Amino acid sequence: MGQRGFGVTYLAYDEELCQEVVLKKYRWEHGSLDNEVINKRDYYKKQRKAFLNEARILSSLFDIKEVVKVLDYFEERRTSSPYKKATTGKLTNGDAIYYGDILQVTYSTLTNWTIDSHGKEKITVTGNVTSADIYMTVWSDWSEWPDDADTESNTVKVESKSQYRYSDKATTTSTNASLPGWIQTGSTTSYGGWGSWSVWQTNAIGGSDTRQVETATVYPYYYFYCKSCGRGSRYPYYGSTCAYCNSSSYVTLDTGTVDWFTNSWSSSTRWGSTSKYYQYIYDYHAGANAIYWNWTDGNAQTGYRYRDRSKTITYSYYKWNDWSSWSDTAYSSNGNRKVDTKTVYRIKKKY
Repeated sequence: MGQRGFGVTYLAYDEELCQEVVLKKYRWEHGSLDNEVINKRDYYKKQRKAFLNEARILSSLFDIKEVVKVLDYFEERRTSSPYKKATTGKLTNGDAIYYGDILQVTYSTLTNWTIDSHGKEKITVTGNVTSADIYMTVWSDWSEWPDDADTESNTVKVESKSQYRYSDKATTTSTNASLPGWIQTGSTTSYGGWGSWSVWQTNAIGGSDTRQVETATVYPYYYFYCKSCGRGSRYPYYGSTCAYCNSSSYVTLDTGTVDWFTNSWSSSTRWGSTSKYYQYIYDYHAGANAIYWNWTDGNAQTGYRYRDRSKTITYSYYKWNDWSSWSDTAYSSNGNRKVDTKTVYRIKKKY
């Protein structure tokens, strides 16, 4: 029917009132409605307010015949429509939204969460926007790996894996018959070399693995010596005068020495015209060969001498070392390593 200012008029028919009406539409003067309204929102709001004020003023003058009667006011896609009244709402920041608005929705989440699915990213408002349009389901990141299992469901994912730890066998040896914390498995015996032979004696001696004993017929030999001169002077009698220091007070009974040797008396030499016989035999007291006299008051006997050697018993031990830390690396067990396994689980949850 015409246009003027910010309005355009149309002849229309109101199906509810069953009468012809004049439809006045706000005229956007700056091009494409959908884009320009969004880009020039502040200007549009100002013009819309003026358009609404005009409708209110005319509505207040309803009873004046000379003034056009306003029957209704509505918006749809920010332009008037003879078919449907618009609904309005507000965003969380307070901005109003209207039919025809295009909402751009960005879905994001916090660190450690992953978006599984979400609603529309672009929504043309044609009614109430609900959770069917804007929604987001997210998965948490995987948990750590505890030992306890969880039940898998639509909202819980479960993963499992095997972990391993090992303990190695340690071995050692010791001459101690026991070691705290170790298990004895056996022993070995080793011997040192034989020592020197002892002197002959007539007391019986028992042998062993560390003592070797020899027996033989032994003969007694003796001598007296001068306490002043020492064992270098040998006499068949005590109380005699020492040929070296001319003293008779030092060759006494208590200096008499009897030793046993395998040397037979038959190999002894007679001393002059006396009844005494002697031999030069090694004297361990003096550390040199010296005169020994046949001790005819004694008889040949069975003699014993021995020599010793050291004995060492070495014991073998083992123990299991402390367990290693749990690891994803698989280990094989053997005689020197034992392996323990466990199953661990991790979960992620949907929200």
